[in-house]
Amino acid sequence: MRDASLEATDFNWFNPFDTSYIHDPYPAVARIHATAPVFFYEPLALWIVSKYDDVKTVLKDADTFSSKVFGFLPPPADLAPQVRDFTDHELLLGMDKPEHTALRQPLASLFTHKLVADLEPAVRERAKRLIDGFIADGRCELMSQYSYPLALSTIVDVFGVPADHADLFRGWSDDFMTMLSVRRSPEEEPAAAHPMPPEELREHWTNLLEAKAYFKEYVARLRRAPANDVFSALLALKDTNGNHRVSDASAVVNIPNLIAAGHDTTANLISQTVILLNDNPEQRRALQDDLALVPQAIEEALRMRGSALGNLRRAKRDVVIRGVEIPAGAIVYAMLNGAGMDADQFDKPGTFDLARPNAGQHLAFGFGRHNCIGSQLARMQARVALTELLVRLPDFRLTPSEPITYAPGLPLRFTTSVPLEW
Repeated sequence: MRDASLEATDFNWFNPFDTSYIHDPYPAVARIHATAPVFFYEPLALWIVSKYDDVKTVLKDADTFSSKVFGFLPPPADLAPQVRDFTDHELLLGMDKPEHTALRQPLASLFTHKLVADLEPAVRERAKRLIDGFIADGRCELMSQYSYPLALSTIVDVFGVPADHADLFRGWSDDFMTMLSVRRSPEEEPAAAHPMPPEELREHWTNLLEAKAYFKEYVARLRRAPANDVFSALLALKDTNGNHRVSDASAVVNIPNLIAAGHDTTANLISQTVILLNDNPEQRRALQDDLALVPQAIEEALRMRGSALGNLRRAKRDVVIRGVEIPAGAIVYAMLNGAGMDADQFDKPGTFDLARPNAGQHLAFGFGRHNCIGSQLARMQARVALTELLVRLPDFRLTPSEPITYAPGLPLRFTTSVPLEW
């Protein structure tokens, strides 16, 4: 039962799709913490949990909070029969054990410290080459010319997908990640309003139809002739009865998911760190004086501007959080950026501080069974990317005449343009 004293119906000022919130969530987060850290958000028909300890509890208690909640925005009716591979099969991030464990373990075994260390020289060389391509121009669009191509080329290497198709993967990743939403049964209240106009929705689903055709053929090829890569290993997994653990249809939806998740979040992290340094010149000077502080800058950026804004869960039973009863079956949004800006966990949470002793305690990569298996790879790429920018373009700054732009998204931050000059 919802508690009227928590002003659950008075949050019409809050819009998680608003550009100002996506860019800097701290003002909204501080107001939520002060007003109602647990509340029912009517426009999206879900419960928002925003405090650090509560978010951590939701993420680690898989017996109470199921991950079987992720899906896609509903396709146009005429396309629905053609995209059932995407709408009818679970994503890895939307699985519970034992299915989640069976897929996650072989993936996690790939992302070793040795892998990350072995990849670093190639990542550094790519970063240098990308900067060589625009340094003489005196300006660049950071996302498209640096952050995205750097992160995408790395994940292409890791997963062994064709490097000459990287541009296709980039576009499909945009489609895939933008469409992520809450999976609701037909009996439930329909998905609440979202900011995507019908024509844009159709465009994304049309693109995903192309992705489906591509990855259907790709999976069939790997079935016929497995390669020495993680996707071939996943397709080869069998249960005790000798049946494939990963069906072709499930692979078709999860392979683009892994490619997208493997680079989109890293690209956003790189650019958000640059934005924070631009906005905090004293901290930037300290960083340029001591590049050994770059890892700390990455942790502060993760705390304040992590790529994942929140994680979705479904309550398996009635549960009480901070005195608020959340009913069984309810959708719960664990606000990761709320956890990162909790004044009870982080002193002066709205301040970017390279001297913060506990910055690494953020939950930007999640927590529990679904914590990001590529977190160390993402940290390494961000560290290398930022270091090369600071060394090669020491006077970089945001272009004042051009805005930073974002695309709306509930689970993730989508930075679309970061104009830079020097």
